[in-house]
Amino acid sequence: MASHLWEDVRVGNHVDPPLPVRASARDVELAKLTLEQAGWTLTAFVGACVRAVAAEPETVLGMLDKHRPEPKRRGRPPAEQRSTAAPNG
Repeated sequence: MASHLWEDVRVGNHVDPPLPVRASARDVELAKLTLEQAGWTLTAFVGACVRAVAAEPETVLGMLDKHRPEPKRRGRPPAEQRSTAAPNG
């Protein structure tokens, strides 16, 4: 029988792993206000989005595509973008 990734993941006593998400403080506050007025919590909304993508990927991803952030570069910036000045000290 094939093993599924979600069967092998445990974080502490929790079967469901945490989902760290970073968004601008302004976007989070505006979203919270809108969601609260509609009777949602931010946590419930993010969970619903994850379930929606799993159930209807083409529809949900197509709808969200215009809101997708640019990929963030990881690691140190390229040498030509780093400051060549020595730190004061």
